[in-house]
Amino acid sequence: MSSITYTALRGIERVSFETLNQTTIAATSSGSPNVSTFTDSNSPGTLAGLNDEEWIYVTGFTTAANNGWHQVSGASSANTITVTSILTAEVAGDTVTILGYLRGYGATYAMDVSSQVDNRSREVTKNMSVALDGTTETVTHRRQNFYNITSGYLDTTSTDYPQYVEFLESCESGEGFSFDRDGSVAVPDTLIPAYLEGNGYTEQRLENITGRRISFRIRT
Repeated sequence: MSSITYTALRGIERVSFETLNQTTIAATSSGSPNVSTFTDSNSPGTLAGLNDEEWIYVTGFTTAANNGWHQVSGASSANTITVTSILTAEVAGDTVTILGYLRGYGATYAMDVSSQVDNRSREVTKNMSVALDGTTETVTHRRQNFYNITSGYLDTTSTDYPQYVEFLESCESGEGFSFDRDGSVAVPDTLIPAYLEGNGYTEQRLENITGRRISFRIRT
């Protein structure tokens, strides 16, 4: 087992929750410590279906702080979504859309990586000169380790597959992440800085219609 810690930037995984173009949603903020909620005055309301620690992306409010990414605190009800961020009180009236996501943009996540293939190679960039008498002089410029990874079985109907894709797309433009070859999320060993090597990843479709394996290369 290995693990990877990354920041979600692309390929963010949607959940089924959405409420579109509602004019009955208000933002509330009160108490000490603060409790911030989105409330829907519809009967029945349209806000049920979100789970604790999922994320929502909100658009349409006049106040900028009420839009964007917010993490859910506790399961939502038909009329209330409680969030961990601090909102600015705003009455209903704007046309508001709320979309649900399993993870949020810019948040950091750790995932276990069960690999069918986990091969390490080491590459050394150097210049070597040999004098007439056989004396050798070597100038070493860089030493790097590479890991060729092929995932274990991934089911496209489960949460593992979309998180692999989310990780790979979030780091495809040179963004760094942490790689723990011999540890897991629950029992870490040694986290090392890493980057994706190459121009993407390869997805292999298995005989089972929903089965996949994903191959990629890591540089450390």
